[in-house]
Amino acid sequence: MNTIFFKLIPVLFAFFIMGFVDIVGVSTSYVKQDFELNDTLANLLPMLVFIWFAVCSLPTSLLMGRIGRKKQYYVVWV
Repeated sequence: MNTIFFKLIPVLFAFFIMGFVDIVGVSTSYVKQDFELNDTLANLLPMLVFIWFAVCSLPTSLLMGRIGRKKQYYVVWV
């Protein structure tokens, strides 16, 4: 269990770093202005997007590692 956890840390850290250089930071200011959000709520939106991305991508990558890429494409289309 510990080896899986230590292998997962760099992946999660990469997602976190990706957030700082992604377009989400730029688009947050536009969303803040258009919807008249305060700073806290405007900064919460990118965090929720990255959490959603991690929740969706990590199980998908684990499934891809188990059954293979080609078989996973078939599972997605079914």
